[in-house]
Amino acid sequence: MTKKKSKPKGKPKEAEKPAPQPRQARLPGTEDAVIAEIEGLAEQWAEQNDELSKVKEERDLTLNKLLAVMHANHRTRYKRDGVEVVVKPEDEKVKVKFKKVEPVGTAVDMSA
Repeated sequence: MTKKKSKPKGKPKEAEKPAPQPRQARLPGTEDAVIAEIEGLAEQWAEQNDELSKVKEERDLTLNKLLAVMHANHRTRYKRDGVEVVVKPEDEKVKVKFKKVEPVGTAVDMSA
């Protein structure tokens, strides 16, 4: 009969990791020069991104209101004059489509 090896008791010893070396400081003259055009465009992008996020929040609020109105009227589909609103029941999302519709009486008569 062979003896089973017993598991060591207590916490396992962690391997000693070498201390991270400090990063070398930048040498004078090697730093990136300020490029005004890049900084200006980056600031412009940040402003546009903030505006876009505000518009998206407003759009989401409008879609939630539209969903509530569709539920209040017990509708899953609404279609009139080129506007189509569809509620997808599986994920409770609203889809809105716009199609160009010519008003009655403005169609061009090609028979002449």
